[in-house]
Amino acid sequence: MQLKQRLDINLLVLAGTARDRLSQLLQQGGMQVQLTLTGQDRYQRPIAEARLTNGTLVQGVMVREGLATFQPQYIRSCPNAATELQSAAAGQ
Repeated sequence: MQLKQRLDINLLVLAGTARDRLSQLLQQGGMQVQLTLTGQDRYQRPIAEARLTNGTLVQGVMVREGLATFQPQYIRSCPNAATELQSAAAGQ
């Protein structure tokens, strides 16, 4: 199997793992999440902080567990989550 094919398969597995973990987090939060829209990216897509009802930052969990990546260019758009996201990224 070629390297590119192996990488593609690994990414698909990781995507499925991330989807399943996000589903678990949402179930823990009673299927409710609080979104705080904080801006838009260069393609006009919304940027938001996502928190469970207990205050857990969903993005922080996903980054800390290696299921998402920290994107520093968006940190200004999420001032309430900046420290938490930077700590999660450092702990990866």
